[in-house]
Amino acid sequence: MGKFPIERLKASPPFTYVMIDLFGPNAIRGEVQKRTAGKGDGVIFSDLFSRAVHIEGVFGYDTPSLIMALVRFTSVRGWPSKIFSDPGSQLVGACNELRKVWIDLD
Repeated sequence: MGKFPIERLKASPPFTYVMIDLFGPNAIRGEVQKRTAGKGDGVIFSDLFSRAVHIEGVFGYDTPSLIMALVRFTSVRGWPSKIFSDPGSQLVGACNELRKVWIDLD
């Protein structure tokens, strides 16, 4: 078993250090029109210290959908200090796009 990150052991406000993961696809059915069906994915944000969970729904398993879910998360919870994730292609793509925007701000 590997070492715990120090962020997981240090007391902090909720969603200061988060872990992010995508899950799905899940079958979605219409509320009014029951015959309407589709697929949907989700993004789960988990606080490292308190293990609190925030879930956002997305309609695609791609980088733009992940960035929009991150924008919705940060509008409710604020920007986390550090985000941990697995090395999925859409997560790496979102990281690269956010770094490019951050460099362009300077």
